[in-house]
Amino acid sequence: MLPAPVAPGPPPAAREPSHLGVASARLRRTSAKSAGGLPQSTDAVEGEVSLVAQQPLHLASNQEPGNGGARGTRGSRLGSHREERFSFQRPRREQTEAVTTIAALQENVAALTAFNQREKALSASLQAEVAQLTKALKELNGRNREIDRRESWRTGSSLNIARPAHSDDVGLLPDINKTVTLEASTAALQQHTQMEVSYQRKVLSLENRCTHLMENNKKLLTKIQQLEKNQTEADVQARTLRQDSSRLATEVETLNSTITSQSALVIGLRTTVHKLSVRQVKLALSLHEQALTDLKRSLERCQSELGTVKQREKLLREEHDKLKTAASHEKEAMMSKILGFQQRLQQSDVAGGDVETLDLLTKKLQKENAALLVDLETSQSHRSQLETRVRQLDQLSEEFLQVKRVMETEENELQAELTAKQQALDTSLQHQKDTELRAQQAEEQRGSATANEEELRRLLETREGEIETLMQKLVQLEGELEQQTQRNTGLLDELHQVKGELQGMKLLSQDETVQALQKARQKAATHEALTLLNEEKSALEDQLRIVQERLDAGQEALLDEKEAKKQLTAALEANALTVEQLRKENSELRARAAQRELEGEQADTVRGLESLRSEHRELRQSHDTINTVYKALVSREKYKTEAFQNQVRLLQNENGELSAKLEGFCKDLVKERQVVDAQTLEMAELNSRVLSPDVIRLLRKTQESLEQTMTALMEAEHASESSFTCLQCVQLFVDPMTLAPCGHTYCAACLAKCGAVDVPHTISCKMCEAENVRETECVFPNHALADLTARFVFRQQSLASLTSMCLSLRNGFANRTSTPQLRPTQ
Repeated sequence: MLPAPVAPGPPPAAREPSHLGVASARLRRTSAKSAGGLPQSTDAVEGEVSLVAQQPLHLASNQEPGNGGARGTRGSRLGSHREERFSFQRPRREQTEAVTTIAALQENVAALTAFNQREKALSASLQAEVAQLTKALKELNGRNREIDRRESWRTGSSLNIARPAHSDDVGLLPDINKTVTLEASTAALQQHTQMEVSYQRKVLSLENRCTHLMENNKKLLTKIQQLEKNQTEADVQARTLRQDSSRLATEVETLNSTITSQSALVIGLRTTVHKLSVRQVKLALSLHEQALTDLKRSLERCQSELGTVKQREKLLREEHDKLKTAASHEKEAMMSKILGFQQRLQQSDVAGGDVETLDLLTKKLQKENAALLVDLETSQSHRSQLETRVRQLDQLSEEFLQVKRVMETEENELQAELTAKQQALDTSLQHQKDTELRAQQAEEQRGSATANEEELRRLLETREGEIETLMQKLVQLEGELEQQTQRNTGLLDELHQVKGELQGMKLLSQDETVQALQKARQKAATHEALTLLNEEKSALEDQLRIVQERLDAGQEALLDEKEAKKQLTAALEANALTVEQLRKENSELRARAAQRELEGEQADTVRGLESLRSEHRELRQSHDTINTVYKALVSREKYKTEAFQNQVRLLQNENGELSAKLEGFCKDLVKERQVVDAQTLEMAELNSRVLSPDVIRLLRKTQESLEQTMTALMEAEHASESSFTCLQCVQLFVDPMTLAPCGHTYCAACLAKCGAVDVPHTISCKMCEAENVRETECVFPNHALADLTARFVFRQQSLASLTSMCLSLRNGFANRTSTPQLRPTQ
């Protein structure tokens, strides 16, 4: 819930020049509507102005000096109309404030939806441009493929012509000249794929930006909805907490009443229990004491719940204040964004004429860019061919070195495996001998352990049967005890019923004779009931003694059985330990058997090693032959690589220069395209925001009517300002204090200068004439006049906000009328 202040404006002690209150919310509403071009803003403003004009302008002017008769009439008026002037309906004011805040939020949501629609249009235009770019990329890829095919055909024909000049090289290396054409084609294809990937990345980046903008808009809408939901949830939680607090208070009262009633019942029961046995008295007292302790605990819990509820209320209030501040900050940020959009609109009007010149420049740059792209692709194809040749030679040298290293590592690993397996064989033989001896001992111990286990199982089965019989007896005894307790409770209920009947009979009986008869009957009935109770009590005591004797015997038997169980468990644990030892020895025996199997596998590995050694020797011989051939090849290819490297350096230098030029042209093109896109978008927004002439005429008429009403209200407020000013400091009242009996009012600070407020006769009124001067009898604060001054300040603030809004409307119309005059000059 919104906090309901006393007056519709801030108190006079906490006034700030920049604080506008509800007027600031109204100004934001009207400014947002004027920026969006909606004609409904004027109707809202006229409604607010009419509300301000309909407020009563009753003024408590007590500054004029008057006679005694005039003072009397003035006092009578104040007495008669005080309730009418200073009665302020808090719920109605809260409703008005809530309505204004909700309307402001709705209008902000409408502005955000319009902004989202514009961004959707932008995203659609961006997607269309992306489609155009993809089409252009496809065309470029087709052209590049045709150029690559032509170049590959030319290179193939040139190589076929040049073959007889290098007959020696062809005889030594027949595969190199055939693979040149394939390598050139593969390199060209790789370049084309890289270009396509780069263009696709650019397209994806543009799409990601569009999606990012859409997500931001959705997040803003969700934040606004969350704020509204949080406000409603806070209100609901506050209501629920209040209901819980009231409910807990009622529960506490009911618990207190139940405690008092139960304490009275306890006192009555104690008087009756003394007649019964001592055991029953103890049981009843223990039950009632437990009930009292439970009630006390429930009281303490309720008190703790009340404290937690209060803490929750405080936390919810703090969260509500934080939400209010966050909402105000977000509203201010949205207003700043709207003003920025208005400024961009004005700038886009001026920059509309430069679009055609920029289009011509972009077309020229695109033509130059296409020519440069063709040159760059040809140079890159030559460079890729040379690089592929160099890479192949490097790969051959690396492969030979890797083969050498692999062979050396394999030899070392095989030798290490042989030594490790020989050591493992020696250790396995020793373990096998030890395990055979342990297995014989374990078999002997296992036979003795099985016999002991069978005897223990028999003893356990017999003892378990005895335990089951005893448990059945205990269950029967417990059932008998429950039946006896039920009988006792039934007798107590009958006693209560008898008491109730006696009380009813007392109410019915009014004559002395009837009372005497009733007393005699009651005595006889009570005597008979007591005799019956004593008989049943004695019988129950006998039964309880028998049951206790049986229970004691059963407990002794259970203790004996528990001791026997403990002995059995100890024996079982010892047997389990022996079984675990035997299992461990069995696992060791199995491991030894597995080691025997490993020995056979080791023999197979030795045979495999011998075959590997023979293969290794053969590989060494082949490796030596390959090294000789490789050295001859390297000596021949060195001369060729040096020539190729020189050509590659020259081509790299040329390529660097061309790429630098291309990057510069591309950057210029991107910048110009961004400028053109921004200008086109701004022009589209301006075209969408242009209003019809009928709407403009209506807005002008409403603006003129607003200005007229505002001037009338301002004159009325300036005329009534004298009744709210202190004649000593000539400013609005701050903590007004009235003097009696003269009735003049001053500020608290001004009265402190005239004399002491605690001693009123020391203060002399400056407004009273010298002849009619009277001693001041008392000084009292005039809260009613302070409330009126606060309302007057609030009205002034709202009128100032409305005047600023009218000025903004006038400036907007002036700018709209000036822009069509400037367009033909441009």
